[in-house]
Amino acid sequence: MNDDQLKAAFTAELQRDVQLTRASAADLWNRARRDEIVEQYARDARSRRIADRVFGVVELFAADVAAAALILPAGGLVIAVIGAAIIHMAGTLALMVRA
Repeated sequence: MNDDQLKAAFTAELQRDVQLTRASAADLWNRARRDEIVEQYARDARSRRIADRVFGVVELFAADVAAAALILPAGGLVIAVIGAAIIHMAGTLALMVRA
């Protein structure tokens, strides 16, 4: 082999390495971008679940207070209704935590 053939072979090998490096860098970039998208989706889903739970608690509390207010004129049943509302809310919260 003369010098020109060696230079050509060496140049071809270097170009192949550069192309592989570029492909690897692009692959790493695509993987990182995909992981970032998946993490963002997971954060959005988690914040949506938290917001749904908070809204559910507020809605449940408002419904229990409204039910107690309807029975308020009944006198002695008020304490029973408020107690039932608290138990109902605690049970529903326990179910929401499991979900």
